[in-house]
Order: sequence, then C-alpha cells, then structure tokens
Amino acid sequence: MQDHRSTNPPDDLAPSRGREQLMDAEYASTPLKAGTRLNSIAIGNLLCASASGYTYACMDERQNRPMILQEYFPEDISVRDVDGFALLLRDESVSNEFEIGLSRFARLARTLQHFAGKGRVTSYAELNDTAYYGIDFNIRCSFRSILDSGKRVPGQNIEQWLVHCLRYLEQPHGSNLLHLGIQSDSILIDADGDAILAGFNSIGPAFHTEPDRPEYPYLPIERVRAQGEMLPASDLYSLAAVLLHGMIGEVPAHAAKRSGAVATGRPDPLGEQLAGLQGNYSIELIKALQWMMAPQTKDRPRTAGDVLSAFESGRNKPAASAPRGKNPAAPIKQTARNVKPKPVPEQPTPSQVAPAPVPAPMPGKAATPTAEARHGTVNPISASISTPSGSVPSQAASKPGATQEPPLHPQGPQNWFGDESDNASQGVRRLGRGMGIGSLLGNPIVWFLAILAALVVAWYWLDSSQQAPAQVREPVAEVPTINVVPRSNETPQPVSAAPADTHQPVVVLEAESNISEVGDSKRAERFQQLDALERRLEPYFVEAETHLANDRLTTPEDANALNSYRAVLAMDPGNSKAAAGIDAIQNRLIELATAALEAGELENAAQRVSKASRINPSNPALDPVRSRIAEIRLQRELEAEAARKEAARLEEIRLAEEARRSQLQALMTKAIGSFDSGRLVEPPLDNALYYYREMLAVDPESVPAKAGVAQIAATYIRQSKQALAASNFDMADRNLTTAAAIDASNEQIPQLREQINARRQLAEQERQARLAAEQKRAEAEAAAERQSQMSLQSGVTAYYQGEYFESYNFLRPLAEQGDARSQFRVAMMLHNGRGVAVNKAEARKFFVAALEPIRNLA
Repeated sequence: MQDHRSTNPPDDLAPSRGREQLMDAEYASTPLKAGTRLNSIAIGNLLCASASGYTYACMDERQNRPMILQEYFPEDISVRDVDGFALLLRDESVSNEFEIGLSRFARLARTLQHFAGKGRVTSYAELNDTAYYGIDFNIRCSFRSILDSGKRVPGQNIEQWLVHCLRYLEQPHGSNLLHLGIQSDSILIDADGDAILAGFNSIGPAFHTEPDRPEYPYLPIERVRAQGEMLPASDLYSLAAVLLHGMIGEVPAHAAKRSGAVATGRPDPLGEQLAGLQGNYSIELIKALQWMMAPQTKDRPRTAGDVLSAFESGRNKPAASAPRGKNPAAPIKQTARNVKPKPVPEQPTPSQVAPAPVPAPMPGKAATPTAEARHGTVNPISASISTPSGSVPSQAASKPGATQEPPLHPQGPQNWFGDESDNASQGVRRLGRGMGIGSLLGNPIVWFLAILAALVVAWYWLDSSQQAPAQVREPVAEVPTINVVPRSNETPQPVSAAPADTHQPVVVLEAESNISEVGDSKRAERFQQLDALERRLEPYFVEAETHLANDRLTTPEDANALNSYRAVLAMDPGNSKAAAGIDAIQNRLIELATAALEAGELENAAQRVSKASRINPSNPALDPVRSRIAEIRLQRELEAEAARKEAARLEEIRLAEEARRSQLQALMTKAIGSFDSGRLVEPPLDNALYYYREMLAVDPESVPAKAGVAQIAATYIRQSKQALAASNFDMADRNLTTAAAIDASNEQIPQLREQINARRQLAEQERQARLAAEQKRAEAEAAAERQSQMSLQSGVTAYYQGEYFESYNFLRPLAEQGDARSQFRVAMMLHNGRGVAVNKAEARKFFVAALEPIRNLA
C-alpha cells in the first residue's frame, strides 16, 4: 500500500526498531505482541478485538502512567507484515474501504479528544501504514472478567456503569459515529468504578453479523438481519444486553428469537428474564434496560441523553413522565404463559430462622439481594465485586446460624425458547412440585376442603342414622360438586379471604344441587352419577388448561389441549365447557394463521388453517383466511413464473454476450496475426483491416478494433512520409491515398498531401531547370536552394517530432553539402542511434565540421 500519510509521528508513538528486523511470522490479522515497544510506550495485554482494530493496555514509561492504545486494523482487509508492526492490505481493491474507515477512525479520535472525563483521547498518530490513538485511562478489568468470575453484579455497579457508558456514547453519537460492536470486552472499568467503551467499529455495520462473533448475542434485530437503518438506538440495545447479562447470569434472549416469538403470537422471552429481576434490582434500572432493549428501533430511546434523563428523573422522582418513544415506566407485564408458578416455601426450622431472613430464590431466578447489596458502597472493578473491606456477602450468610445464600444466578442457563416438548416437560415439572407439611397446614384452600369433607361425613352419618339398614347407601367419600375453573378474564369468587394465586387452579363451588330431600334415592343416585362424572372429567380439564398455558393446542399428538377436550366429550357429549374449549382452540389457530400471514409465513399459516379445518371445517371464520392463502399462493406462483421468465431472458442475454465476446476474440486473434505478417489490406477478406472492420460490425464501440484501424492508417502515413523523403512521389501519393481510405479523419493526411504536391512541383521545376541549365542556371540554383531549405525545414520538423529516420533522409544530403544545422542533427542521430545505426566515428566527423560555423554563429 502506498503510504501518503505522515512520515514524522510523535515521539511517544515512534517505533524503536526498524522494519529491516524481520519477525518469524506469517502474514495474518494478528494484534501486536505483548512487550512490543513503540518508543516510550510498552504494549501490554490485548483488551478487545473488534472488526476495525485492537485495543491494548499500555504503559507510557516516559510519563510513568498507564493508558489504553487503540489501533486501526480492519481484520477482514488487513494483515500484519512480517516485521510485526506494519499493516498490509489483502488486496488493492479494498484501498478505498480502508481509507474510509481510517477517516472515521480519525474523526472518532478528534471527537473523543473533547470528552470531559476519564477516557479522553490524549494522542493520535499515523504510522506503520495505520493509525493509533491513546486514551488516558487506568484499566482495572473488563466487564467480561466480571462475567467470567461468576459473581453477582450488584445493582449499584450496573447503574454506575450504565450512566458512564451512556455519557461516553453521547459525543460520538452526536458526531454520527456509532459503536456497532458492543460486547463484554468493550466495557472497560478502572479502580474508581468508572467505565468507558472501546472497540468502536470504524468500518461500518455491514460486516461481522456471523453467530461466532463475540458481539452477536447482544445485537439488535436490525444488525442481525442487516436490513434496518443503523441508529444510536442500535448501540443502546447492545449496551443494555451486555449489562443485563451480568444481572441474570446468562446471555439475554436473542433479538432473532424475540422477534420470532412476537411475530408468532408468543410472549417476548425477555419479559420473563426481566420479571425475575424485580426485587433484586431497582425498578428504574429494569425499566431503563427494558426501554433500551425494545425489539423495534422506533420503540427505543433515540439518544443516550434520553436514557440518562429518564433514568436520573426516575431515581429522583419516581412519578416523572417518560421521554420520547415507548413509555419506559410501563409495568413489566407477565402473561399466564411466560410466568413460572411460584413454589410455596417450606417452613424453616427454629434453628434456621434469622432476625431478617433473605427469601429463598425461585427456581431459575435470583435471590433477593439485601439493602446493602443493592444500595451500599460497592467497588465494581474486581472479579469478585468486593467492597473496600472485602467481598459483598449476602445478608443471610452474615447472620448467626443462617445458611449460605445461594448464588444470584443458576449454574446452567434456562431454555427460554424450548419447543413444545420441552415446554410440556417443564409444565409437568411445575405441576409435580410438592408442598411441605407446613405449607399445606397454612394453605386456606386445604382447610376449606377439610371442612367440606367433614360436612360430607356428618351428612352421611345423619342420613344413615335415619334409614333402615337395608336402605344404607355407599357413602360419598369425595367433595360434592367442585369444579376447576380455567384462568380467564372473569375473576372467580375466592373461597376464603386468602389472596388468590393466579398460577394455581381456583376452586369454587357450583350452584346448589337438585337434591332437595335426603331420602330421595333416585335423586341421590343421579347426584352420585354426576359427582362421579365430574371427578372423572376434572383431570382432563386440568390437563387441558396445562396444555393451553404452554401453547400445546394440537401438538404433540399424544399430549395436547384438543385431545383432552375431546376425551371429555367422549365421556360427556353435552359438556358445554369442553365444546367451548374446542371452539377457543380453533379460534386461536385462526388467529395464529392470520398472524403468520401478516408475517409472510405462508406455510405456517396453511398448517394452522389445516389443523383448524380438521376441528370444524364449516366455521365461517376460516373462509377469509383460506381465501387469503389462496390469493398469496397464486400471487407467489405468478411471481415465480415471472421470475423464471426473467431468469430465462437474462440467461439468453448472457449466452448472446458470451457468443459475441467469443466472436470478437476470434476476430481479434486473426487481425493481430494478419497485421504481424504484413497483410494490412491485402489479400481481400483475409487482412487486418477486414477483421478489424468485422469486429466493429459486431461491436461498434470496440476499442481494440478502433485502435487497430487507426494503427493501419498510421502505418500507411508513415510509409508515405518515407517515400516522400526518398523523393518517390508516386509511392508517397499511393500510400497516402490508402491511409485516407482507411481513416479519412486523420489530421496528418491534408498536410502530407500538400507537401507531396509541393515537392512534386519543385521536382518538376528542378528537372526543367536542369534541361535549361545553361540558359537558366540561376533559376535552377534558386530552386535547388529552396528545395534544400524545405528539406532542412522538413528534416528539422521530423527531428523534433521524433521521426528520426525521415529526418535523417532529409538532413544527411544537406549535411554533406556543409549545412551546419543539418551536420549537427545528423551527428546526434549517428551518435545516439536515433533512426539509424550507431556510428560514433561518422558522428564525430559531422560534429567537427559543424563546430566552427556554430561557434562563429554564437
């Protein structure tokens, strides 16, 4: 690469050893080795590698201060030279791309020079065919090292780093410079808890969206699909995702899966992860991250300043209004599908009771941190997240006799995007959780059922004491007429004053039975039959509710809500609740099919409609969806046919173009062969001019053909000049006529024609003068003198035009006649071999002959 940049870098970045000292390394995109010295700067460890360069921890030994050095090194288009310093481009075609990225890199450095705080750029230099800028920052660790430690990240630290990173992004965003590659290595933290961002992407957003990139898990949907416009909101999403990783202990729900879930009518998986943070982190922090990680760009904050204003006002004034975009203060909603049921904790033993116990964490959720963990003074930079006096302990662990508080994050991440079989097994695990004895005794529903069972036993005892021994019936051992009510928009009447748990089945009593007299045996028998049927149906309704809560409408085949409702109808054909459930399933399938159509997923919609049709083919709600599917399929078939025809047309054009190129190449080969063999215009149909004109007939704009025709014309013009110099006027006229027939636009033809005519007339005059030499000697001598002058002029003109052979033919006779100007130029041509063979002895003779007249003239 040609280096047109500064060759005098500052002393603090000048290499201390020359490039002649080669390193034993191959050409590869590698960072500078630790220990490399740039004069007074010693390169330390690599902190961050991004698409456009490397970030190093360095020490300025001259000023004895630590610093961070950012090197512009776009890895896709650059390699390291074997000297270990210089940058080389992989291909000359990427030079423009490299220069554009370099200008952005320099503009970023100039922008960060004005940053008022830690992380300000203090030096910039261009050397080693690339550029560097230095940052005044004493790094203690990166956010990745904190994630790798497995320790809890207190809310105060997250809030502090969030504010610092947002402030660091404000000035680049204001200068239309985006980061576009925020990852855990990009967030650097010093000993005071201040954080900055490194590894800004100077190349552009169209690169590095592969899943193996470290920033990929934190990219917003517009970066993953590489279709949306890149805005500051893209950086805000990635920053929030990285910080959220430290709060939940696993990579947040990916943007692609979130978009897919929302598009298919499923709840946003991020909502469940954010819901698990409530109680462990401040509500202002959760709302800010939720706002920054909105799936759509239009719903996120526009600038870092918007987030800072909302976050600070939220902490100072909880009721403050939200900034632009989607309201960040909206509560985090949970649906029945994405909320795990809360287990009832067992009663602790007296030895385990602490004065201020910490609640046990839910499965897959974090334990609630204490007030000290949330709001105390915490040093955020060590891998263990320690306070000035030591690591942050949990409150329960600090109490005498209390057990160690479990870690904030589980060791294994939860699968928030499992398929239906995973959700099914998860639902079974939820239903299968048992409760301790203490929890059962403290449950009001259990007490209610026990009282109800006692009433049944008393009723049976009274009934049996009033009947004859032959009329004693089988006692009813179950609770009479209870029903599991599904979760719906209608709020069921609670059976006790205890707060209703929306995640557990709600038990209510049905209306009074039709049994009015205890002794009525038929009604009692009917009651027993209904009660037995109700008990048989109840598990199927519970099973159906579980399947509905996990979106198992019709799949898998052996465990879905439709099968459960059909099993109920098989036992009780008139059951309105089961019939309503089946109708609801069909309506839900129609809704999902409509949503799939809106998302462009035709096959998914067709499958949903097919499943809904198998339930009730005559449902009129299916007709619009079926019609829409048929229209889309027809439209796609038409588009496919149009695309096929267009592809055929383009293929035909391509084949014609290939045939044309092959024909031109064959003609070009024949034309060159004919030209080299001297067949310029003869024989007919097999000469260079013929083939070049055939090429122009195929391609009128063919540059090689036009150049070939012009070269043939120039050849005949040159031959005409040579014949004219030899006074062969007929040959000169014939060659000039041929050249004019080939290329009439050549500007030399009229001039040369005039010279031929003039020389022909002079020659004729000279001939006549010689016939009358005795009578008109004076006239002949004048004509000869004039001809000599014209020869001299033509020879001098040809000499300065580089036509040395013609000049030599004009001037050699004049030189032999003693003309000094001709002698000097003939001597130069003989001495340097211009147009004639080198003859230095002959050249010396003419030099000596011309010396005296030239000296006299001088």
